[in-house]
Amino acid sequence: EKVDNQKQQPKKKYVSKKRLRRRRKIMLITSLVLIIGITLSVLSCTVFFPIKQIIIIGNERYNKEEIVASIGVIKGDNLLLASESRANKVLKQEFTYIESIEFNKKIPFTLEVKINEYQTYAQLNINNQYIKFGYDGKILDIAKKPQKNSPVVTGINLEEFKVSDKIDLTDEDGKLSKVVEIIKAFEKNEIDGITHINLEDIQDIRVTYKDRIVMLLGSNSNLDKKLIHAKATLEAKGNNSETGTLNLSRIPSAKNEASFIPRELEPEEIVKKKK
Repeated sequence: EKVDNQKQQPKKKYVSKKRLRRRRKIMLITSLVLIIGITLSVLSCTVFFPIKQIIIIGNERYNKEEIVASIGVIKGDNLLLASESRANKVLKQEFTYIESIEFNKKIPFTLEVKINEYQTYAQLNINNQYIKFGYDGKILDIAKKPQKNSPVVTGINLEEFKVSDKIDLTDEDGKLSKVVEIIKAFEKNEIDGITHINLEDIQDIRVTYKDRIVMLLGSNSNLDKKLIHAKATLEAKGNNSETGTLNLSRIPSAKNEASFIPRELEPEEIVKKKK
């Protein structure tokens, strides 16, 4: 027998006309769906969903018109293309008290903008100026008078400071970290109403409560134990207007209790706050 050295050619598969028509139909439908999808995507980013209403919520310090003018979005813009990250960047640069913003896109026509504002954590009294800063150390404002509902801190000096700078609240050897520690300890023990923190001497820390009771803490050690005694004394006194000194410096030494001495407070122990 003769051997054919040539390689056998693979047999061609036979595809029926019916199967070919089915494939072409599937390809046509797929192409149409793709074209329609691309068209709708383009239209949704250009023609559909124009902004007809911009709602601002959470703003206390700045009015709606100020924010809308700077947000980079106007009525008629496409709702889906409104950039939250760009608005965040611009607003935080222009408005010191704005910490962040959030967009809530309510299809089809409404953009809701939630404003998250800083609250004054404390305020440093330096050369008769009040340096107000947030929980993260950002300087929010420099004013001639203190504001309500935020403790005034004396005994700390900053060489340079300006609005929007950040001061270091984490330095364990610094007095500013002690401010944070004291505020957190009072919050933990549910004692509201700190008006003044005196850090002139870190071994003789003095905290004024509601401009009427000066708490002598000594150092910042054993704060929780000291404040447990302080809270008990304050609750026993109720809401009377008696002024004086509450000595907590010797707690938790054995057999020592917080001692209250009635007296009139000195002017520097009382914060004259802005109304």
